[in-house]
Amino acid sequence: MNNINLEIKKNSYSQIFKIIQKNGPIERREIESISGLSWGTISTATVDMIDMKYIESYKEKANGRGRNHVPRKVPGYLLSSGRSRRPPSGAEARGKRAWR
Repeated sequence: MNNINLEIKKNSYSQIFKIIQKNGPIERREIESISGLSWGTISTATVDMIDMKYIESYKEKANGRGRNHVPRKVPGYLLSSGRSRRPPSGAEARGKRAWR
């Protein structure tokens, strides 16, 4: 991937993260409306950010027919005290302490 594509991807991910941080929990369709980005871009970015532990799915209780919408939100460890913290490492993500 060339530098221009990486910069576009970085800007898109940053925009999506800020929208989720400000409005979360929020559904991907709402992110699409706010950002103007395509559904595919948002879907790919949110899956990547979930894998990197920057956001998480917020599952609501089912209330009717059809497929449930799964809003996205920023985990509490990234919101505390107004400072961003790194997402948990592999050991921390599995519930084990990675620090000494």
